[in-house]
Amino acid sequence: MNKEFFKSLLECPSVSGHEEMIQGKVKQYMEDVVDEFKIDNSGSLTSIINKDSGFKVLLCGHIDEIGFYVNRIYPDGTIGITKSGGVRPVLYLGTHVQIIGDNIVDGVVMTNSSIETKEKVACSDLRIDIGCDCKEEAEKLVSIGSSVCASTSWKELQNERIAARAIDDRGGAFIILEAIRRAKEKGCKIGMYATTTTGEETTRRGAFHAATNHKPDCAIIVDVTFATDYLGAHDGENGDISLGKGAVLCHSSTVNKNMNKKMEEIAKQHDIAYQWEVYPSFTYTDGDTVLLSNQGVPICLVSLPLRYMHSSIEMADYKDIEACIELISNFLCELNENTEFVPEL
Repeated sequence: MNKEFFKSLLECPSVSGHEEMIQGKVKQYMEDVVDEFKIDNSGSLTSIINKDSGFKVLLCGHIDEIGFYVNRIYPDGTIGITKSGGVRPVLYLGTHVQIIGDNIVDGVVMTNSSIETKEKVACSDLRIDIGCDCKEEAEKLVSIGSSVCASTSWKELQNERIAARAIDDRGGAFIILEAIRRAKEKGCKIGMYATTTTGEETTRRGAFHAATNHKPDCAIIVDVTFATDYLGAHDGENGDISLGKGAVLCHSSTVNKNMNKKMEEIAKQHDIAYQWEVYPSFTYTDGDTVLLSNQGVPICLVSLPLRYMHSSIEMADYKDIEACIELISNFLCELNENTEFVPEL
């Protein structure tokens, strides 16, 4: 596991719709191992190993993050913003942010007692102060449509845990890239198409393009999921999920039962820690898009447990990341053209 590469992903801005910079980092990192890269009209980048194989597995981990777009520049030089993805405006009051255009401009989200005491803080309540005194000055630095994200750095914590913004879903993107590297080392011969997808937080455009362009025989989706092991967490209606207890597999009507069964067998065979979550309907991941593409694509979902989802202090555990990588790499090595996806009657 290349932790330094993972940290470099966590440092790179990639608000949904503005993923080019981080895709460049992925391409540079994967150049030594892939047969070919494909970048499509959505901006999704696919790292391909064993491109001549007739059996193709698509792996999706979305590379975009939640954030904002600049939508106004006010007469006093402050910046107005609108949401891109599932941001929670109250979490940004009094924080540092970065505006990404031709250059990165630092700013702070303004705070005052009237906003802090509101019953519900809306995105329209947020303004960014970049230190300018008038609109004309700010317009030289910031453009309408520029993206905005939190200006925070990753921090390594106790017990092999890491906190950062956008582990959702840099964690998943990192896992699929490391998994195909490791599978290749283990001698995997099938076609592996690891796509760092764009737009999952907003439109899921990247997953649609990847599935329809590559027409895989099956797909592995890697995203994050809600941990339930901290104060104030969800009540666990989807299962009890903890950091440090391994990869999370999903019981869902969208997930192929044969793939789930094989994942569990491999986890037991290789003594890889795993947990279960339950989403009887949609999974709210790229898998929901891939599943319904082409003539239908069998999918399974492997998730990374995450605390404090959609905040700038998302927390994950390196042990869980390693479990996901090892599980998926072994799974890839056991897939072939004879793998059966049709459920037994």
